[in-house]
Amino acid sequence: TFNATRGDETTAHCQLEVAQDTTACEEESNAEALEIRKLVESEITSQHLIKPEVGDMERWQEISNRMMTNARELCEQLRLILEPTKCTRLKGDYRTGRRINMKKIIPYIASQFRKDKIWLRRTKAAQRDYKITIAVDDSKSMDHNNSKELTLQAISLVSQALTLLESGKLSVVSFGETTKVLLKYNEQFNGPTLFKSLDFSQNKTRVAELLDFSRIMNQNSSADGGGLFEHLLIILSDGRNIFSEGDNKVKTAIKRARLQRMFIIYIIIDNPTNKVSYKTFF
Repeated sequence: TFNATRGDETTAHCQLEVAQDTTACEEESNAEALEIRKLVESEITSQHLIKPEVGDMERWQEISNRMMTNARELCEQLRLILEPTKCTRLKGDYRTGRRINMKKIIPYIASQFRKDKIWLRRTKAAQRDYKITIAVDDSKSMDHNNSKELTLQAISLVSQALTLLESGKLSVVSFGETTKVLLKYNEQFNGPTLFKSLDFSQNKTRVAELLDFSRIMNQNSSADGGGLFEHLLIILSDGRNIFSEGDNKVKTAIKRARLQRMFIIYIIIDNPTNKVSYKTFF
């Protein structure tokens, strides 16, 4: 679903267009793909040496403690939505397998060794192996609309819930004029460093570039379960300037991401003092 509010005018013509659009996706040019791939490789290989200060650590700890109860509740809700994707539990009655089902031994002998489906295999999904990316809007509008504090709380809430759920690998990126990788999949989550890395000073909000960046970053990775959606992209933004790159470019980027089995969740961080609410849903 895609619904947006631009300025003070509410527009409903975009609702369900992306989900129901059956037209062919516009092919990406080689030059565009190469440029995005270079940007992704540069970000993945680069090291952002940002050391948090004592105040950053204390502030992040305070936010994390405040969000812990809500994170536990969110974890239980996500447990019902994010189904296990990785087969790690033994199951079944097979003629060959990894381990013998001891309950089947006596019937096997009593049947004069005819009922020989006594083996177990790891065919039952019991673990989650999603690749989840949290994308944080680092543009100036977030700071101007007093969304910075709520954004940090949202990052803490979502990251803690996903960690408790053991949902898989987690990465964090910031976007605006450019997209930057703040936390790679193979790195340990570091809240104070993220706190220090976000300054909400970028002048533009390029959603299409973020979607293409995330798609290329996850292009060569896949979960073991082979589910419908293997990659989750959670976008934290104030919902402003979504179509700054043009309606068609954003919709095309969404189509390409969906074709690569990415599930996009757009969470609005709205200023509670605003009279007009900016709502956006992917």
